[in-house]
Amino acid sequence: MLKSICWKTRRILEQDNRIGTGIDFACIQLQLIETRVVYTFKLLFIMKVRMTTMFTKQMRMVFTLFFAFMFCIWGCGKSFDDSAAELGLAFDSSAAGSRPEPSFSSDISPILTQRCALAGCHVADGPEDIDLRTYATLQKGGEHGAIVIAGDARESELVEEIVKGKMPPDGSPLEASEIQLIIDWINSGAKEN
Repeated sequence: MLKSICWKTRRILEQDNRIGTGIDFACIQLQLIETRVVYTFKLLFIMKVRMTTMFTKQMRMVFTLFFAFMFCIWGCGKSFDDSAAELGLAFDSSAAGSRPEPSFSSDISPILTQRCALAGCHVADGPEDIDLRTYATLQKGGEHGAIVIAGDARESELVEEIVKGKMPPDGSPLEASEIQLIIDWINSGAKEN
């Protein structure tokens, strides 16, 4: 850019017949300054790239720690016990709570079929290979093993996912009375009755 300014200035001065050694010297000085400026900018650019890389690594670590901290505070959600208490669920045996023992075919199967299987989620080849359409496939579990632990609703993955509100992911959550039926059924042995 400075070269073009220098040559334009030289042409104007040549037209006026005022060219002299002073102008040539000034043009040479401008060219040297231009060279120094270009190299300075190149050096600054290289330093900026190196500093940006270091800054990025440090900032990446800071952001990772920050988001991990935030996830632990808010992302983990409510505990299982807090969610169960909010819903008013009882994990004692159904006899101790004076509730009738639920039947799989008349109480549990309709809930799981309507809310989980017919919704298109937990059928054959569904998420994590969990099929909730029949008693046999429910007892089989999924890719990671059993989802129902007979006699222990607290340890059953099915109950945990429903109580924490993770299931069903679409639509409204199960009613507390429906969840209590599933808990009572599992606590009473998860029988096919």
